[in-house]
Amino acid sequence: MIPRFFTKELQEKIETLEKRTAELEKENEKLRKRLFKRKEKIESQPALYQETAEELKRAKTVIESLENKIQALTDEKDNKNQKTSIQNFSLSKKESLDFLEKIQTIKSQSNTFYSVYLTPNETELLRNYAGGDIFGDEIIDFADGIKSETGLIGFFDSSPLSVACFFSSPPFPPKKSEIFKDSIFLTKQAEDIFSKNRQTAFILAHAGESVIGIASESGLIKSELIKTGVKEKHSKGGWSQKRFERLREEDIRRHIEKAGESFKELLAEYKGITDEIIISGDKKTGFDIAGYSGDEFKDINRIYRHFDTKPDRYAGEKLAKDIWSARWYRL
Repeated sequence: MIPRFFTKELQEKIETLEKRTAELEKENEKLRKRLFKRKEKIESQPALYQETAEELKRAKTVIESLENKIQALTDEKDNKNQKTSIQNFSLSKKESLDFLEKIQTIKSQSNTFYSVYLTPNETELLRNYAGGDIFGDEIIDFADGIKSETGLIGFFDSSPLSVACFFSSPPFPPKKSEIFKDSIFLTKQAEDIFSKNRQTAFILAHAGESVIGIASESGLIKSELIKTGVKEKHSKGGWSQKRFERLREEDIRRHIEKAGESFKELLAEYKGITDEIIISGDKKTGFDIAGYSGDEFKDINRIYRHFDTKPDRYAGEKLAKDIWSARWYRL
């Protein structure tokens, strides 16, 4: 009885194993056929295979290079953070004017106050001022690193018991680079930047959705949301992705054309009173849209600024306030 039982159990296990073996052999055959077809495809298109392999190799090289650069920048940032602590805060137009009014009330008995106005890319003036003995490495490194497209304004007390060291990326560039030494902080030029009568055109650019408009120091004058269909980014690889990217680029080009024509009409409507063009969002798309204004408006200064604003029907009102805001730094 017992031997007969084991024989039956063994036979059932053998049948199960044979069934599983057959299934595995079937799967194996499918894999063989798939690999053979893939090999045939690669061998029939050696140029494509070689091109793909080279592109992959180049991509890996670029990625490794970028990773190294990111690490180097991270290390540099960590080192700088160990040396100095810089507070920064954003102020609206009204808050900035109130802040300047407070700074103006401070007085020194020994003329140790410096008022700094720098146009974009003019930080050498700080480095060379008075033989380089006034502004220390902390201020010069800060000015070099901030890379503000609207320049810098600053108020610095050089005395050992310094009462102030404030700098700002103003909403618009100073007229010229200059440094004043006095017993008070000279804020008139800074106040003019915030409160001067001016009309500013703006572009908040994104693929498929952009906002254009014009604003003054008093608020929004006019804005328009321009929407066109642009395909979302493709996540898959291969020829499908390349074809998709070409179609997406065509959609973006059509969006730039439509927004550019509307922006040109806006500038024509306010011709002669537009002081500058503020561009935000996608930088390349924004400057391409501004480029459609043509030679007639090429002399209008174009400035890029970053705003955390999404393109929607309310963006114009928000941008009209953000454009006159400023980032302040306390060193």
